[in-house]
Amino acid sequence: MGQSHMIRLNVFESFPAHQYFEIIRDPYLKIIYAQFAEDALVADILFYDIQRPHGGFYVDVGAFHPRRQSNTQLLRHMSWRGMNIDANVDVINLFNQDRPDDINICTGVGPTEGELVYHMFDSTGMNTLSPETAEEWTRMGRKKTGTRVVPVKTINQILDENLPSGQSIDYMNIDLEGFDRAVVASLDLDRYRPSVISIEIHDIDILNLGNDPTVARLTQYGYKLAAIARVTYIFALKKQAA
Repeated sequence: MGQSHMIRLNVFESFPAHQYFEIIRDPYLKIIYAQFAEDALVADILFYDIQRPHGGFYVDVGAFHPRRQSNTQLLRHMSWRGMNIDANVDVINLFNQDRPDDINICTGVGPTEGELVYHMFDSTGMNTLSPETAEEWTRMGRKKTGTRVVPVKTINQILDENLPSGQSIDYMNIDLEGFDRAVVASLDLDRYRPSVISIEIHDIDILNLGNDPTVARLTQYGYKLAAIARVTYIFALKKQAA
C-alpha cells in the first residue's frame, strides 16, 4: 500500500499559493495554512458535507494574521470572502493590506460590551483579553510585552452592525485565547447560524464530550462534531432529512 504524505508549508508573507506548485511539482501536494491543518478539514466539510464548493462567506473571530496559522486563507484561494475580527490594530492593518475586499474590524470580542485589558506576549498568537489566561501563560514562562485597554463588543453586536443584509454565514472560526467558550455561549444561534463552526476547546475529555457545556449547546442547536484537529473542534449543522 502506498504512503500518503502531507507537506506542511509555513506560508507567511512569501509566495502566492500557486507558485508552490511550480516549485514542488507533486500532484499530491496539499497546502495548508492553519496551525493543525484545520483548514483542510474545514474545506472538506464545507465542500462535500455543506456543498459549498464555489465560494462562501466566513467570519474569523480572533483572526490573528491573514496567512500565518490562518483557518480562512485556504478558502480565500477558492473565491471565499468574509469578515475578520481582532483586537490588535496591527493585525487589522495587515488584513486591510492583504484582504482589502473583506470586512476587517478592530475590536475585542467578549461576553459583554465595554473595555478590557489586552495582554500582549512575545508570541502575538497568545495575546489575550482573559486575565486568567494571561496569568497562566505568565506562570508557564511566557514573557509579557505590555498591556493596553481596548473596546470590547459581543459577537452579536458585531454581526448586527457589520454583516451585510441577507448574508448567511457559511463558516465561523472562533479563536480568542480564553474567551472562546463565552463567545459560543453568547452567540445568538437563532439569528446567526453558521453552517460550520470551529473553536479551540482546551481541557476537555474527548471520551466524555456529552457533558461539556460548549458541545452540549451546539448539539442542542443541531450541530454535530464533524472533526477534531488537536485542540480545534469542528462542528457542522446536521443534514435535514429529505
